[in-house]
Amino acid sequence: MKKINCLIISIILVFFLNKTYAQRQDWRKYVTQAKMNWPTYFEPSESPIFVHNEIEINASPEKVWAILISTKDWKNWYNGAGDVETINAEKLEAKTKFNWRSLKMNVASEVKQYEPNKRLAYTVKTKGVDTYHVWLIVPMATGCKIITQETQHGFKCKMGKIFKPKQIVEAHQRGVEGLKKLAESNKI
Repeated sequence: MKKINCLIISIILVFFLNKTYAQRQDWRKYVTQAKMNWPTYFEPSESPIFVHNEIEINASPEKVWAILISTKDWKNWYNGAGDVETINAEKLEAKTKFNWRSLKMNVASEVKQYEPNKRLAYTVKTKGVDTYHVWLIVPMATGCKIITQETQHGFKCKMGKIFKPKQIVEAHQRGVEGLKKLAESNKI
């Protein structure tokens, strides 16, 4: 009986609490900073989850881009990614479809924005979660800045806000730090 009561309370919290807690960072702080070209459904103002991470990397935009589009190497810098299999290309290109594991979930993705050395965006879909993830590469005097943002819809992401409120932003932070480490190394 206690488990059922906890589940009912959790469901009530998911649907009735304010949108601006846990993984919902203040999108207004970041959206004016970077033009991400969101599809209407995924606009940060309309999404229950919005996360933003950024990092400066002492490597050229071209080097960072090469790492981003090489999905077979994602596991080397982002421990949340695994078993990446592209369907219609060896590396990410415009409209590439790919299946992979993200944070222990099997997901299907499709590239929606592809501007070499500048912008990569793709959908991430699985049962209960509908996501849009954007990578923006901003050239700087000493290399580049990576800005990554994600919005989510769906039941599972709403439950995640209750049970694992910082999971996505922390996973993405580990990802951008791993990208930085790899891009700045001589391993590529």
